Amino acid sequence: MTMSDAILAILTLMEAPQESLGQLVYHITAFNPSASDFRTKILSYFPDADIKFVINDKRQSIVHSWPSDIDDSAARKDWEWNPEHDFDSAFEDYLIPEIRMRYLI
Repeated sequence: MTMSDAILAILTLMEAPQESLGQLVYHITAFNPSASDFRTKILSYFPDADIKFVINDKRQSIVHSWPSDIDDSAARKDWEWNPEHDFDSAFEDYLIPEIRMRYLI
């Protein structure tokens, strides 16, 4: 999830009519890429980038304990949650423009 989608979710929930809220806690989700997915996507924009990662087994075991899918259907129904970015648009419209601007690429 992009930061802008997280902020959008907070603002949308805060503005939702109280009577439309069916619960006190909501799950929200957007996309769930792996480190390899990130590497592949970044290399599609910056083919000369040197990207390496080493999986930390202890931390990876924590990640594996998390649910593989989050059900955000209540948020979508009650207050019309819908992220603006999927994995591809997060890069195309959000991350890559920021990287290029910051590093003048």
